[in-house]
Amino acid sequence: MTPKGIAQRYAQALFSTMKKKDEVDTALENYRTLLSFLEENEEIKQFLYRFPVKRALKKEIIRKLSSEFSTDFARFLLLLVEKHRFYLLELIYRFYLQMVNEDQGKVLAHISTPLPLEEDQAEEIVSILGEMSGKEVQLEEEVKEEIKGGFIIRLGDQLFDASVTTQLERLYRELTA
Repeated sequence: MTPKGIAQRYAQALFSTMKKKDEVDTALENYRTLLSFLEENEEIKQFLYRFPVKRALKKEIIRKLSSEFSTDFARFLLLLVEKHRFYLLELIYRFYLQMVNEDQGKVLAHISTPLPLEEDQAEEIVSILGEMSGKEVQLEEEVKEEIKGGFIIRLGDQLFDASVTTQLERLYRELTA
């Protein structure tokens, strides 16, 4: 099974468990806290993601990191360590977030632009995407200077690429064909 398939199964298991206990949002907050901590502490992140490190050491670190987390979320993290799947943590999060949003009638839209969006631009995009999807849209922005102009939006499985870079590449292929 591919890492994507494995991550999806773990996310589904976590979501099902947390849904039964009405702790979906608690787990989401725990997840965000952990990912934020790992982003700020690259050495600990690398230690936890590497295979050669003994599981007992990883579990001890997870126990300390998750002492403030919900019991079920802490158990989930220990399971990832036990099964050598901790390296999938971020991919599992993306699937889990997608399941939470789906359950709550929301959808995540990711937009890449060469410059940060103005507040009114972001609101207009959210409004348009909300009408298209029929769901509440949460916009995640990313600045990518290499786009040159325009934007790229990923809404669920749909991709809208209106970037200058892509348009120039298409024009080049047409002219050289």
